[in-house]
Amino acid sequence: MSQEVKIIGLKVNEQFGILQSFDCKFNQENNIIAIKARVGEGKTTLQKSLKLGTQGSEALKDDKLLYGKVDQEVELLDGNTRIFVGSKTDSNGKLDYSIYTKDESGKKIKEPIIDGVKATPSSYLKSLQTALNWRMNELTSENFTTQRNILLELYSDQLEQFGVIFDKANVLYGESILGRLDKAIQSRTEADVLRKQVGGYKHILMDQGIDVDNESTIPKSINIQDSLSQEQKLIFNISNSSEGAENRKTDDLRKISLQKDELLQKLREYNLEVDGFNNSERQKVAENVSSTKIIRDKLNEIYTNVKFLTSKGVFDNEEILIETFKSAAVLPGEYVPTVKNKIDLDNLIVEKEELPPHILSVFNEYVSLNSVYKETQNKTYETDVDSLKSELDTLRRQIAEDREVNKTVASVQSFIKWKGCEKQVQEIRKEYAELLKNVNTGVSGLKICFDESDEKMNIYLAYNGEYDSDYFNNPGLELRKLSSYSGTQKPMICLLVQNYLLGLKEKSMRYIWIDDVPIDNKTRSLLNEMAEKLNLTVIINITGDFTQESLDSGDIFIEGGEVFFN
Repeated sequence: MSQEVKIIGLKVNEQFGILQSFDCKFNQENNIIAIKARVGEGKTTLQKSLKLGTQGSEALKDDKLLYGKVDQEVELLDGNTRIFVGSKTDSNGKLDYSIYTKDESGKKIKEPIIDGVKATPSSYLKSLQTALNWRMNELTSENFTTQRNILLELYSDQLEQFGVIFDKANVLYGESILGRLDKAIQSRTEADVLRKQVGGYKHILMDQGIDVDNESTIPKSINIQDSLSQEQKLIFNISNSSEGAENRKTDDLRKISLQKDELLQKLREYNLEVDGFNNSERQKVAENVSSTKIIRDKLNEIYTNVKFLTSKGVFDNEEILIETFKSAAVLPGEYVPTVKNKIDLDNLIVEKEELPPHILSVFNEYVSLNSVYKETQNKTYETDVDSLKSELDTLRRQIAEDREVNKTVASVQSFIKWKGCEKQVQEIRKEYAELLKNVNTGVSGLKICFDESDEKMNIYLAYNGEYDSDYFNNPGLELRKLSSYSGTQKPMICLLVQNYLLGLKEKSMRYIWIDDVPIDNKTRSLLNEMAEKLNLTVIINITGDFTQESLDSGDIFIEGGEVFFN
């Protein structure tokens, strides 16, 4: 059992809605706090005031302006420590919260240390309670969205552990089971739209003799692009019969020309090679001439020097010296170049014997194609329009048949795709149902369920009345939706849920507010008995003609905006 924090007082310093200022103390020993008044006397306003001090500003999020200026404090007993939570509107109308204790003189001690931590109003209050403390009517609502939202809050930790995330803004939503289910449903929707467009339904296909489970009955897709191109060509040739013949001639000439260009390129490359070879030979001749000239010039220089020296008496016989130098000098022989002939591509003239075999083959083929090209230029093409029309009719019938086959194939494929998507959706839904069944609600016989056949996937609580099958009128322990139980039975189930959830906390405010439920003496007695057994405090609204003198211990009575308590 978690440590209990009690609500022991509510002080309203300024008029709050219909209620005049008051200072109310609660009997700590009572498990039932009954707020009694006639219709419109302020029961709901008092509820708002109490929620404001224990739940926070969420209590007024939908009707902030309805209650005017706020100035109040709630007194809590946390063990032996009195904790105060104040709420007050500032000059700008903003609601400020504060948490504090008081010394013996009543002086406020702000930001108290509670359980070793500096407390803030929001974190402290949130740690003490569940969403069920003040919102029991949401859990028992017949509105699936309302019930789902509070279930998410109450069991979010367990659900997230099982991969169930409801918040689509959560970064983990896409990979969660609901995110996967969203994607699968979207894919199925897209596949269904497509099959509706192409008639991808099993019964329609069966009428055509196609069993989608028997591959041998399913036709193969046919590529009709070539046929469509041929159709356009025939249409053009028929519409322009003479032009059609000329176009065929142009096409033939173009094909021959492309072949010729390819061969001509090879012959040009050969001519470039011949140019390169001939240039190399010419270079060798030039180098030979240059070398011979250098040697001759050197010899002439020597002869001149010998004659000069002889004239000076250095040598006796210049002829002998000159002959000696001539015999010693070696002149290179004259280089005779090899010259290759290029192919005359304009006149197609060449010494064929000089061509390498592979070039000769190209040359001959090029010459042959030239002749074919000239013959084709001079050839007359004729057009048989009747024959073309007959060919077009036959082709169109074939295209129509092929299209029908392809339509059937598309229908089959769309059905198969949809079927696969549907299977994936159902598998994920079953997986989801199993996950929900594994969530421990903390109440024996209470399960989180959803209707697998319902595309909206609304989750809800179902209970078998196990706690007291006679009271819940369920002797067979049949699992029934929580919303199907009576107005007086629903709170009893919520008490069981609240008892479990608060028991998970180290410290808790063990309260639950019951509103809009008919409470007679028998029901109140049963509530009191159950609340005492579970150590829960139940706050209830009771509408009727009451007087201050008729109040039971712990009851609160409201009349004319004034609050009285016993």
